[in-house]
Amino acid sequence: MNVLCAYLRMPFEPPSIEDVQAKTTAAEAREYTQEREVRLTAQRILTRHLRPAEPDIFWTDIDLDLSGAYLCDFRLGGGHVRTAVFDGATFGGIAWFTGALFSEYASFMTTTFSGDAAFEKVRFNEAAYFDDAGFSCKTWFSEAHFTSAAKFSGAHFTDSALFRQTEFSDDALFERSTFLTEAQFDNSRFREYAQFRQTTFAGQARFDRARFDGPAEFTKAHFGEAARFTEAHFGKESNFAGTRFTGISRFDNAAFIGWTRFDRVQFAEPPTLDSTRFTTKAPENLAHYLPEPG
Repeated sequence: MNVLCAYLRMPFEPPSIEDVQAKTTAAEAREYTQEREVRLTAQRILTRHLRPAEPDIFWTDIDLDLSGAYLCDFRLGGGHVRTAVFDGATFGGIAWFTGALFSEYASFMTTTFSGDAAFEKVRFNEAAYFDDAGFSCKTWFSEAHFTSAAKFSGAHFTDSALFRQTEFSDDALFERSTFLTEAQFDNSRFREYAQFRQTTFAGQARFDRARFDGPAEFTKAHFGEAARFTEAHFGKESNFAGTRFTGISRFDNAAFIGWTRFDRVQFAEPPTLDSTRFTTKAPENLAHYLPEPG
């Protein structure tokens, strides 16, 4: 296993568009193709031994170190590893982790995902680090379970980011992250601190029926298009101080149970607050948007 990982960590740079346009020689093209095939074979051997569905060849308690590696169409769906380090790695093509289990920590800091990234139904039993990671294509974390802290500070999502029905059992940290198109957190549950401070949602942001059991912080966040919190439940304090809503914002049927701040918030359009409930006094700058009783 260590030999395979060491080989995949060796420098490898596929030809750029400029190289192709410059008419890479036949020998150079052949060398690239051969190297890519060797890497794909190494990946297949490695990932096959990390799937418990094949118990005769399954390697238990593996600590995977692919930091700085270039990985081509990497597929670890259904795999089980103890720890995993992909810091600074580049995924060329799809990165498929659907149904994988990380029994201890997993780190993807400053990782580049050039193709689709699938983390649906993945379980992270300890901290998961995606700080400053870059996702260039569609990203799925739907139905994933983060048992410990989930850290996405400074992460950049160029295409759709889907976190539907995702379970965050510990802190969920998205400070300074950027979502350039849609971000969906529908039906997700945040059991501890949910932090979206200074986060940019350039496209539609959906938190419909999301449940925030711990503090929820959206201070100085920016919602560029529709922001939807329909039927969301805020169980403790919620802080939207200094947040900008450039598009429509919907809080219909949302429940704010604890202390709530909306001071210095900017609404380009009046927010909708039909049947919104505040167990404490509604923030003064929201009160005049509330429908007349009766």
